[in-house]
Amino acid sequence: MKRKRLVSVIVVIAVVLLLSLVAVAIASAAIGGTDRPFKATLAGAARWEFPGSTASGCTVVTTLTEATGEGTHMGQIEAFFTHCPAEPDIVIDGRLKLIAANGNELYGSYDYDPASESNNFPITLNGGTGAFADASGTIVLTYEVIPQFIPGCTPEGSFDCMDFTLAWPWSATMDGTISH
Repeated sequence: MKRKRLVSVIVVIAVVLLLSLVAVAIASAAIGGTDRPFKATLAGAARWEFPGSTASGCTVVTTLTEATGEGTHMGQIEAFFTHCPAEPDIVIDGRLKLIAANGNELYGSYDYDPASESNNFPITLNGGTGAFADASGTIVLTYEVIPQFIPGCTPEGSFDCMDFTLAWPWSATMDGTISH
């Protein structure tokens, strides 16, 4: 009798613990689903429009970056970034659109600080289409851009010889979490 009761108590405790684990997983997941690691590598080019006609709303100049690469949960991706490099007063001006191999889109926003000497910044993921309709999360973009210069130019200032009429080679990695 004691053995039967002991087995019953152990079974009840095991069930309670199992249900607790499920409840913790559900409670700790982001609104859109379960937090998962997200990584991507990209390569492409940055170019400029004066002033530009994008959702970033720049009034002086718009940086447009287009790249391709690979991302977890997405396969082959196309990436489109826009932001205002000459207007530090415009905050959260950066817009990101990633297009997955199956056509689903993932959107993000970021604050590009033109005065920063850092080569990385956080991007907040905020929805998309298809599987990413309710996506959320944060990723850090670490980038490298190779400036192009006007041949034979003798600079008087730091930007004087940079050629903004050419696309500049650009590459990046993304690392963070996504919930969808």
